[in-house]
Amino acid sequence: MNSSETLFVGMGLEGFNVVELNADYYVSEGLPPMPFDSSFDVYVNGGYVASLVMSPSWVEEAVIGFLVGEGMALFNGIKGLDVSFESKSVNVIIEGFKGRKRFFFDDCVALASQASRVMSGLRVSRVILEKLYEDFESRSSGKQGLQATGVYDLVGRRGVIAYDVSRYSSLAKALGYAVKNKYNMGESAVVTSGRASGDLIVMTANTGIPIVVTTKNPIYSGYVAAVTYKVTLVTVSSRGDRLELRVLTYPERVVEDS
Repeated sequence: MNSSETLFVGMGLEGFNVVELNADYYVSEGLPPMPFDSSFDVYVNGGYVASLVMSPSWVEEAVIGFLVGEGMALFNGIKGLDVSFESKSVNVIIEGFKGRKRFFFDDCVALASQASRVMSGLRVSRVILEKLYEDFESRSSGKQGLQATGVYDLVGRRGVIAYDVSRYSSLAKALGYAVKNKYNMGESAVVTSGRASGDLIVMTANTGIPIVVTTKNPIYSGYVAAVTYKVTLVTVSSRGDRLELRVLTYPERVVEDS
């Protein structure tokens, strides 16, 4: 192990502080609980950029995660952000705005034109990844109608799980919260209930997170993006009373406990 590597083995999640960014439900007698959904128009320096579909909570975090994850801005370049729930709009002032790299109508389409390769030296044991999954699953499994994404900062021993009607906005909220609260992104891992598509991997890579654990099989664009941008992509599934982890890309980041 060289000096640029950080190794996590043989440790649990005791002492981890995990914050949950919840979403609100519409509740009426005789109907199942239904998560609220909405959309917000995002303007940067006075110009329209995109409309984000999301649960109408933690909107600031979603927009930060969207802008940083899509490679349009650095967090320290965001000089102002104002959310209007009345007009369903978000106005952002950014220094060094890089512009929108792509537009999409669905959150699973082609890769962004550019992302950053992840150069993190993080190495994590399978046991740690299993514990991250177990913590994530124990919190998110009862959230009806919602997608969930978690970011776990292994150095800071803290985590955030964001719930949203949209898989994309769930990721954006978790990343935005992590960036805003100065997580150690290069020594963090993402766990998601959504399928790992190209956009999910690109957003993760642009924030410097080296490991993505998904509870579903990835789609091909996600696998290609993981290879291209040097993200370790891991699938996890339950087999009776045991978990099965498959490391699909860059397996050198996942080690066995000695």
